[in-house]
Amino acid sequence: MRNLAIYSHVDRHVDQIDTVQHVCVNSLENTVYMYDDGIVYCVSQEDEHVLEKFSVKEHCNEELKSKVVAMSYNSVLGVLCLATEAGDLISLAWTTRQVEVVGSVEQGLRCMQWSPEEEVLLLVTGQNVVMAMTLEFDPLWEQPLHQAVFGEQAFVTVGWGSKQTQFHGSEGKAAAKQTPAISEKPSPRDDGSVRASWRGDGSLVAISAVKPETNTRCIRIFSREGVLQATSESVPGLEMALAWRPSGNLIASTQVLPNKYKVIFFEKNGLHHGEFTLPFPPGEGIVRELSWNVQSDILSVWYENIDGAHLLLCSMGNYHWYVKQSFSFSTKQQLLACTWDPEANLRLHVVYGSLQYATYEWNWLVNHSSAFAQINRAEVAVIDASDVLLTPFSEKVVPPPMCAERLQLPTNVNQVVLGLPSCPDNVCVVLSDGRLAFFQGPNRSLRWVRNVHVPMENQGRPLLLHHWVWALDQVLLCVATVGLTSHLVWLHLEEQEENEVLKAGILEVPLDGSILTLTPVGDGSLGRLVLQMASGGLLLLQLEQSGQLSCSVKPLACCPERLLQVHVLQICDSRPPCIVGLSGRSRLYVDGREVANNVTSMLVLPPDCLLLTTSAHTLLCLQLHFHDQEDVVSCTLSEAVSRRVERGSRLVVAAGDRVVLQMPRGNLETITPRALVLKQAAYNLDRGNFAVVFDLFRKQRINLNLLVDHNPALFLQHTEEFVRDIKNPAWLSLLAVELSEEDTTKTAYADVYRGQPRPQELPWAEGGKRAAVCTRLCEAMDADGSAALFLPRLTALAVGLRDPGAALAAVRDAVAARGAAARDEGLRHLLTLCDATRLFRAALALYDFPLAALVAARANRDPKEYLPFLNELQRLDEAYRCFRVDAYLQRWECALAHLARCPDRFEAEFLPLARERALYAPALALFPPGDARYAKVAAVYGEYLLKERKLEEAIVMFRRAERWEDALEASCLAGDWQQALVLLAKLQYVPEKRLESLRAVSSVLLQQRRFQEAALVLFRHCSCVEEAVSALCQGRCWAEAQQVAVEAMRPDLLEQVKQGIEDHFEQMQSEVANHRTTYEAHLKRLRIVRTEKLNQPQEKDGEVGPESDLFSDTSSTSGSGSGSFQSGRSGSRSGRSTRSGKNRRKQERKLLSLKEGAPYEDLALLRAMHQITTACFALRKEVRALCLALLSVQCDVDAVALQSSLSSALQLMEDSRPEVWPPELTSPNALTAVDEQYGPDSTVNSIVSGARKAKVPLQNCELLEPQYRIPPQVQDHLNWKLSVLNV
Repeated sequence: MRNLAIYSHVDRHVDQIDTVQHVCVNSLENTVYMYDDGIVYCVSQEDEHVLEKFSVKEHCNEELKSKVVAMSYNSVLGVLCLATEAGDLISLAWTTRQVEVVGSVEQGLRCMQWSPEEEVLLLVTGQNVVMAMTLEFDPLWEQPLHQAVFGEQAFVTVGWGSKQTQFHGSEGKAAAKQTPAISEKPSPRDDGSVRASWRGDGSLVAISAVKPETNTRCIRIFSREGVLQATSESVPGLEMALAWRPSGNLIASTQVLPNKYKVIFFEKNGLHHGEFTLPFPPGEGIVRELSWNVQSDILSVWYENIDGAHLLLCSMGNYHWYVKQSFSFSTKQQLLACTWDPEANLRLHVVYGSLQYATYEWNWLVNHSSAFAQINRAEVAVIDASDVLLTPFSEKVVPPPMCAERLQLPTNVNQVVLGLPSCPDNVCVVLSDGRLAFFQGPNRSLRWVRNVHVPMENQGRPLLLHHWVWALDQVLLCVATVGLTSHLVWLHLEEQEENEVLKAGILEVPLDGSILTLTPVGDGSLGRLVLQMASGGLLLLQLEQSGQLSCSVKPLACCPERLLQVHVLQICDSRPPCIVGLSGRSRLYVDGREVANNVTSMLVLPPDCLLLTTSAHTLLCLQLHFHDQEDVVSCTLSEAVSRRVERGSRLVVAAGDRVVLQMPRGNLETITPRALVLKQAAYNLDRGNFAVVFDLFRKQRINLNLLVDHNPALFLQHTEEFVRDIKNPAWLSLLAVELSEEDTTKTAYADVYRGQPRPQELPWAEGGKRAAVCTRLCEAMDADGSAALFLPRLTALAVGLRDPGAALAAVRDAVAARGAAARDEGLRHLLTLCDATRLFRAALALYDFPLAALVAARANRDPKEYLPFLNELQRLDEAYRCFRVDAYLQRWECALAHLARCPDRFEAEFLPLARERALYAPALALFPPGDARYAKVAAVYGEYLLKERKLEEAIVMFRRAERWEDALEASCLAGDWQQALVLLAKLQYVPEKRLESLRAVSSVLLQQRRFQEAALVLFRHCSCVEEAVSALCQGRCWAEAQQVAVEAMRPDLLEQVKQGIEDHFEQMQSEVANHRTTYEAHLKRLRIVRTEKLNQPQEKDGEVGPESDLFSDTSSTSGSGSGSFQSGRSGSRSGRSTRSGKNRRKQERKLLSLKEGAPYEDLALLRAMHQITTACFALRKEVRALCLALLSVQCDVDAVALQSSLSSALQLMEDSRPEVWPPELTSPNALTAVDEQYGPDSTVNSIVSGARKAKVPLQNCELLEPQYRIPPQVQDHLNWKLSVLNV
C-alpha cells in the first residue's frame, strides 16, 4: 500500500565531460567515477565539479585502447579496476595516482564483476572461460562457461507423475515415449554480451551467456569455489539483462514473446519462478539493464524505444508487481548510465545528456486521505503503472492488489495528491511525462489532463517538479530543483484558462539548498506548511492569497537528523505547531527531542495522538500534550498504551477505531487497538452519545463501568436520555449487572487516562457508585413508564441495589397493572439473577407468604421443606408470626421489636433473646423509661456492662434500674468517688459501712496512681491524715503533703515528708550518676569502634562475616546471613537458613548487640546513647520540683548537688552530640551515598578512597531505626534550673 516518492533530488551539469561509457560509485568518499574515451573522471556527489581526471590510454593495447568492457571500484583496495576487451585488467589507485596492468588475458575479456564483499574478482574471457581472482589478483580457479552437465544441484526423480506413467487413451503407449519439442528460438535483439551477477552473500554467481551450439541464451550458476551448481531451464526469448536479488531468492532477467514483454525470475536451481509483464509491447522497446537496490525491494528496469530511454521502478506486494515510478529521457537526453548506490538504500545515480548527473533519493510513503476530515473515509491511493488504485477503508477492506475503485490514466503515474479535508473529493495525479490529471466529485470524474509550464530553464529534465501538496483548496504547491537549489512552484487551478497548458508561478522564497519534505500544518486550511531543508533546518511557510499569492517564512528549531516522514500537528490554537518526525534510523522526534529509537512506521491521529509500530513488534498509542506553562510538547513511551502485532507489521491508515496494518508479504490485517477504541469512546461520551459507546463497548468487550467513570456527573445528568436512546432493554440489565465500585479510569484503563484531569469529588453519596447509578436508572425508567423496562428495573433493584425485597415488591405491584403474566416473567427473571434461597428469604421478609410459596415453587424446591413452615406461620398471631419470620431470617432487631408486642412472652423469650444476641440498647429503646420492663432491661444491661468492665456505663444502667447498691459497687470499682459519695448519700449507710466503701474507693484510686484524689478522699471524707500524707508522699506531691500535715496540725508528719524527700533525692542522684557513667563509657567505646571500622573494610548490605556472634558454633549457616544457598566444598554444611518466627525475632534482637566486637556494635551504641540522652532530658521537670522540695526542708546542699549533677550530665551530652551524630550520618542522602560508594559502578580504589574521606562508617546504617539516626529532639527552651542554686 506504499508508494515511492522523491525525497531528495539533485540534477547538475558536469563540465569537461560530453559522454560516458561506464559509471561506478564510491560511497565512502561520496564520489562517482565516470569513464569515457580512455579517461576516468572523479565527480563529487555534492556538487557539479570534476575533482580529478586521469588518462589510461597508454596502458591499453594500441588496437583496443578505448574499448573498456567493465569498470568497478573496490573499496577494500581503494582502487578502480577496468577490464578491456583486449584482455587487460587495469588497476588505478587515486590516492597514489598509480596505474598498473595487474593481468592480461590473451583471449580478451567479456565481463568483470567483484563479489559483494569485494574479495573475489570474477572474469569471463573471450573463449567463454570463467576465472576468479583474489584481492591480490592471484588466480583462484578456472572453469569453462558452457558445460554439458546441469550442475551439482541436478534434480533427482524416480518417475512418479512423469509422462511415461500416465494413461494416454487413444494415442496408445507410443505417446508415452515421445519427447515434446522445446523451441529455443533466440531473441533477435540479443547483443550476445556476457552478464554476471553475484548473490548478496557472495556464495553464488549467475552468468548469462549465449550457448554457441544453439545460439540461445541460458543462465548458469557457479559457486564461489568455481563449481557449476545449476543451469537454467530453456526459456524461449531469454535476453541479456541479469540481476540477482541481494536477498538471494530470485534472479531477474527478461523474456520477449510475440505478444508481450516480461521480466521473469529464476531460483538458484535454475527453475523459472514468477514473472510480470512490462507495460509496453515487445516491438516498441528493448530492456537494456535490470538492477536491484540494496534492500532488494525495488527493481529498476532500463528500456529504450524510438522515443528515447525510460526507467521503471518496480516493487512487489502480496505477490503482485507494481510500477511505482517511471521517468523518460528523450533521444536528445540520451540515458548513459543508471546505478543504485551501494550504501544508501533508495538512492539512484543517473547520468544522461551531455552531461547531466542526477541523484534521486526515494522514500516510501502511504498516500491516504487527511485524518483531519470531519468524515474520514480513510482512503488510500496505490500507484500501479498507469492506474491509481483507491480503497476507502472506512467502508470496506479490500486486500491488494485489488481495490474498490480504479482510476485509469493515459500514461504512468508518479504521484497522487488527495484533497484537503475541505475538498476531500479532489484528486490530483502527477503523470510521468510531467502532465497533471485532475479528478473531482464523489464519482471521481476526470476533468482534464494538462501540461504544466514553469517559467524557468531546463524544462525538459525528467522529474523536474516533485513534492506536490495541496496548499489551499485550489492551490497546489510543488518543488522544482535546479542544480543544488530548490524553488517553490505554485499552481492556482481556478485561475487557469481553458487551454492545454497550466501556467505556474515561482514563489520568491529565499531557500538555501534543496527541500526534503513539504508538510501542511494540521488540516492545511490555514495555508501554513513546514519545509525541511537538506541542511537540517525547518522553515514555517505562511501563504497569503490577497490577489497575488505571497508568502512569509519563519525559521523553526532544527532536528538532530534528517526526517523521512514529517507530520505537523496543531494541538492547541494558542500554542505553536508540534512537529513529529521519523528518521531513517527509526528514531522518532517530537519538536526536535528524541522520544523513541525503534519506530518502524508512524500514523497521526488528530489532534494529539500518534500510532507507532516498533521493531519489538508492538503497536503503541502515544498521547501528546503541552506543559502547563511552557510551549513544549511532552510525551514519553512509558505513557504509551501498547499491544502486540505480527512481526514486520507497518501502519497503513486508521479508520475510526480500526487500524489497517500491512504485513511484510503485502497482505492486510485490520485490528481495533484498545487505546484507539477508548479514544473514540471518549470523544462520543463527551458529546453524550452513550448509546453509540454502549454498542462499541459490547462489541469490544470493554468494561461497561467506563460509561460512568469517564464523566460521572455527565452520565447522572443525562440518565434519562441514556435510557431513552438504548433500544434494547436487555442492555440496561447488562449495565446494572456489570456495575461495580471500581474506578476503571484508575485501574483497567489507567494507561489511557494518565495525565488527564479527573474530577476530585464524585457525585454520589456514601452508598457508592453502584447504588447511585442504579437509583438514577430506576428513576429514569419510572419516568419513562414503558412496560419494556420492567425487567431492567428488576435487575437494577435486585443486582445493582442488592435489594431483592424491593424487586419482589415491584413484581407484586406489577400484578395489578399487567396481571399474572408479569409476575411469572418477573420471578423467572429474578431467579436467573439471584440465588433461589436468597429470593425466598426476601419474600419472607415482606411477610407475603403466598409470594414466598410461589418463589419456592418456581425454584423447584421440595414442598416438604417449606409448606409446613409456611402453614405453621399462618396459624400464629400477627406479632409473633413476624417475630418467627425475623428470627428465621436472623434479623434480630426486627424480631426483638415484634416480640416486644407480645407482653406474655417478655420473661420467657424477650430477655433471653436480648442476653443471647447482646441487643440491650435496641431492647431498651422499645420501652418508655417509666415502664417496669424498661427497668428490667436496664438491670440486665448493667450486669452485662459490669461483666465487660465498662463501669461508667454500668453505673448509669444500674441507676436507671434503681439498683443503688450495684451502682455503688460499680462506682467503687471504677474509682468514681464523686458518684460513690452521691450514692452513699442516697443509701444512707451507717458510718462504719460508709467508711468501708470510701476506703475501697481510695484503694482503687491508689492502684490507678491517682494519689491526689485518693489523699482527698482519705483526708476530707475519712479523716485518715496519716494515710492521706502517705498517699501524697507515694505520689511525690511534697507541697500537698506538707499542706495536709500543717492543716491537720501534725508536725510529726512533716518529718515523714522530709524523709520521703531525702529518699527521693538519693534515688534521683543515683539515677543521674548512672546515666552519666553509662553515657561516658558508650562514648569512649564508640570512638574506638568507629576508628577500627574506618581502618579496615566492612561488609556491604548487611552481610555478616563468619566470625559474627549472631550464629552459634553449631549453626548450619555459614558465610552470610542473607539466607542464600551456599554450595561448593562445604561438605556436610547446609545452605538453608530458614528459621521460625521466634528464632527470627531473637536474631533481630541480637543483631544490634552491645557486646564488644559485635559486627554492628557502633549502631547498638548509637541507639543506647540516644535512649540515655532522651531519659536524662526527661528528668528536668522532676529534678526542678525535687530541688524546690529540698529547699523547703533546708536541704540546700543536696539541691545544689542534684541540679549540678544533672546540668553537667546534660552538658556532656550536648557537647558530644556533633561527634555522636555527625552531619553525614544525619543527612537524608546518607543511604544514597552508601549505595553510590558500594554500587555496581564502584571499584576497589573508589571504595578505599571513599572510606578514607569518611569521618564515620556509613555502611549498614539502614539497620538502625530512623529515629536513632538523628540526635534526640528536646525542648531547649525549658527553664528548669533554679537561680538560687547557681553557686
